[in-house]
Amino acid sequence: MVAELSHTCPICGRTGLRSYPRYPRYLCSECAAQVVSEDGRPLRFTNEGPFGGFVAAHADDGSPYAGGGRCWVRGVECTADDARFGGIVVQTRPSS
Repeated sequence: MVAELSHTCPICGRTGLRSYPRYPRYLCSECAAQVVSEDGRPLRFTNEGPFGGFVAAHADDGSPYAGGGRCWVRGVECTADDARFGGIVVQTRPSS
């Protein structure tokens, strides 16, 4: 089965990304690498171990980030979480 390359990054507009119905608002890897806290500190999201688990930390000093998966990219509020089969996925928050 060939993957459908129809997704567009909601932050930068990059096109031709693989479409994942489970993650309809996911960010491209370049935008996901720009996550910051509400006060602008760079963040790092990782898996706790090989079987998942979510860890959020400040990228500048490694201290725990109390905001969970809540983050911002270029002023747009997003959420980060475990991806289904490993890794981290960052998505824009749904519109109200």
